[in-house]
Amino acid sequence: MKNIGLDLSKLGAAPSVTSKWDLQRAFTWRLFMLASFNGVLGYYVSQYCQDIVFGDYAMSELSMRKHGAFQRYYAGIQAIEAVDLVFLLPTDSSVQDYFYGWYERIIDRQGYYHPKIEYSRDMYLLLSDQSGSMTSTYRFKGAFPKNHLRIHPSYEIDDVMKASISLSVDGIVPTSLLGTIRKGAMDLLGNVVDVNKLERSVLGVLS
Repeated sequence: MKNIGLDLSKLGAAPSVTSKWDLQRAFTWRLFMLASFNGVLGYYVSQYCQDIVFGDYAMSELSMRKHGAFQRYYAGIQAIEAVDLVFLLPTDSSVQDYFYGWYERIIDRQGYYHPKIEYSRDMYLLLSDQSGSMTSTYRFKGAFPKNHLRIHPSYEIDDVMKASISLSVDGIVPTSLLGTIRKGAMDLLGNVVDVNKLERSVLGVLS
């Protein structure tokens, strides 16, 4: 339990408010690649994913407009630089075969590019709590490899060979069960009370 340190007695709440944090554990997630390439099931390869980094939205440029003595900026085109994945390499070479087959869907051996609809695929990241219940999902829309697998050989006795790859995606769509419940509760609350008035009251207490 953690004391928030806010006096909300003016809103009819107890003077001392506490909160219990239930944080997301890093090891309770699973990647799902549903597409199959080069005779290898994406579901089978997904289990070897050990690390994933995503969410780096970058604005390529900012538009500026002057308003008298002030300047107002507008967001430019927003792009996701990459989704980076790290895989363990099994002895059956399934991970290598999968991604080499996927890459050949993009560029053939003569160097010609295929239409994007032939190689872009959606994939999913599922996050769970300690009980194994799913808490949220991330949908990676239109994913495809930006490069070949980068292999990381090592002569350490206990090390397992790993490979990394970067994927390009069109968009990331997060969803969560609790978020859906919260939105429904706020919509219901908005039909009963003036939510904006409640927010102004809370800001008045905080200030």
